[in-house]
Amino acid sequence: MGFLAGEDITAARLNRLQPKQYWAQASALLETNQTAQDIPGVTVTFNTEMPNAVYTACLVADFDWNAVDTTLSSARIKVDGGFPINLFAVGQMQVASDRGTNAQNYRGVLGSAGSHTITAVGTTVTNRINVYSSLLVVVYEVV
Repeated sequence: MGFLAGEDITAARLNRLQPKQYWAQASALLETNQTAQDIPGVTVTFNTEMPNAVYTACLVADFDWNAVDTTLSSARIKVDGGFPINLFAVGQMQVASDRGTNAQNYRGVLGSAGSHTITAVGTTVTNRINVYSSLLVVVYEVV
């Protein structure tokens, strides 16, 4: 990622040295569902200039129970419309009025340059995922 002696330094290369942050907050509740569905508003779209950019992501899901259910509820991310990553933020509550704001971290490589989208998806049984959910993505370009 360095520069060689005598090498010309361009503004574009210098810009890629700076990590870029993207953030999104839920815009509506994700109501009870049995399959992984997009959490409304928890999507970031961005462009990379070079292949093999590295991303880190922190997903925070606010689980809000409205009935007693000991079944796990979960949230995770998917990248560029692919299958959700099998690393979950999970919640399991014993009382209908329980609430939990849980997080999970991710790291990956974006193989190609261009437009990318990272979306949070949630699976719930008798609860919902609240609007206090968010996603922070930091992208590190390769020089």
